[in-house]
Amino acid sequence: MVSSAGEAASWYRYYAGYADTFVADVVSRLPEPAGMVLDPWNGSGTTTSVAAAHGIEARGFDINPAAVLISKARLLQSDVAPSLLPLTRKLLTAVEADAPLSEDDLLLRWMTSRAAVAVRRLAATINRSLVEFDGETGGTRPPSEMSSLAALFHVALFRVVRLALGRFAGTNPTWLRQKVAEDEKVDLDLRTLRPWLLAAMRELAETVKGRGLPEPGQGRIEIAVADSGQLPMQDGAAQAVITSPPYCTRIDYAVATLPELAALGMTGSEFRALRDRLIGTPTRDGSFASSDVRWGKTAAGFLRQVADHGSHASEGYYLSFFSQYFTGMWRSLSEIGRVVARDRPIVLVVQDSYYKELHADIPRVMCEMADRLDWSPLARRDFQVKTKANINAGTRKYRPPALATESMLAFTR
Repeated sequence: MVSSAGEAASWYRYYAGYADTFVADVVSRLPEPAGMVLDPWNGSGTTTSVAAAHGIEARGFDINPAAVLISKARLLQSDVAPSLLPLTRKLLTAVEADAPLSEDDLLLRWMTSRAAVAVRRLAATINRSLVEFDGETGGTRPPSEMSSLAALFHVALFRVVRLALGRFAGTNPTWLRQKVAEDEKVDLDLRTLRPWLLAAMRELAETVKGRGLPEPGQGRIEIAVADSGQLPMQDGAAQAVITSPPYCTRIDYAVATLPELAALGMTGSEFRALRDRLIGTPTRDGSFASSDVRWGKTAAGFLRQVADHGSHASEGYYLSFFSQYFTGMWRSLSEIGRVVARDRPIVLVVQDSYYKELHADIPRVMCEMADRLDWSPLARRDFQVKTKANINAGTRKYRPPALATESMLAFTR
């Protein structure tokens, strides 16, 4: 099986991901010299952490800054673990006296001003102690420029915020309740947050000890915030691509990491902008093609079926949702084709989907897009996996609960 939440979940709970062993197997089969491996949807960082462990150069990009920090944290060496708790205790003895709070602060959706300021004070302490300030702007360096150590402390803060907001968890494990009355909001202070942060770091220290890198990697690893459709790379710079594109299942990846983005200090307007830019987002921004012959016959046929479906909003919202997904995927695959070298492998892990009873054969769509990009197929392996789509009881009206098909697709350009 390709997918596995085990290794990534030991660092942080992240919805989508594949197993370390899968990436290790692909890496072991790369032609020599391996060169630089690219993951344009790096997520929780499995590709980059495995590459680092094998001494291979890698670049991982993700448009979500919370994911960038989670993946950076996984690059810490195991021998750092004994220093983490002493450093945490030292930071907690000198917490910033105050921290600014914007009226548009995402934490205020669930927290009182007092609680939100307490979180901001911890974040400011982490940044003051572990993150270099930008001399030009006077602000903290962005996640792309933070060290793995600073990233780990932010991951600990993510856990603290998740713990504080646990009462708002819903039946969908990727969502928190969004509408919270004033008298329901979490009200706490540093007396509560200090021991929570220490406990979170204690757990992470054990993870670093057991799963951190055993020694300094020989290959340079770069992890940064970037759009998969506009990668900051030269033509042909990547020698291999190992990645899993966003699923076409209306999973709201932005909302799934909303507490983490709130912990980072993202405002409501910044969050909305990020959400609109994600591939597979349920929001509509109008920047998509209604159809495109380059997507292939399978995508075109599926879109016609959606448009003709009799259920509510099929011809409107849902047709535009799938069209926007295919637009983003074509743009990103085209960009991958630009940055990968000739005759080098491109390995994608993709999952199929459904709209009502209509099957969205995403692996086949990807193969047809690849054909239009003049990629040559190398291999395909299909696996049956559990899916969270069955959480929605409404889907049972159209089809019985079923496993999803996850496919490993390998190409060369």
